[in-house]
Amino acid sequence: MAPENKTSLILEISCLKDDEIWQSTDQKLIERSLNDLDKLGLPIKNKIIDAFVINEPHAYPIYHLDYKDKVNRIIKKLFTVDNLLPLGRSGLFCYNNMDHSIKMGFLAARHITEGIPKEELLKEENYIGFDRAK
Repeated sequence: MAPENKTSLILEISCLKDDEIWQSTDQKLIERSLNDLDKLGLPIKNKIIDAFVINEPHAYPIYHLDYKDKVNRIIKKLFTVDNLLPLGRSGLFCYNNMDHSIKMGFLAARHITEGIPKEELLKEENYIGFDRAK
């Protein structure tokens, strides 16, 4: 979705809702991100076309000691609904990275267009650390 011959970057800054980072202005967060990239050897400040900030209060699941059994039961039940594909961090209540989310999105599209089984979406190699299909 980047302009031709350009690249998009998505940077995450973990924080707690309403903490100092959460309350920062978009401009401060963008400047911080660009400075951090500079420190990492990626000096791109002068190449930026546009930047924006999205504050997401529920980006990561919060786990309890007995969450797995409860969530596994729910996920199994959800996967019995024909036209429902719970995916990603919020849909499966499991941490994953953007690469996994994109891969699962492609698999979901293949489920819809080619009829691949929903279970393909839950295979370990498609969602590292995810054992809901068992």
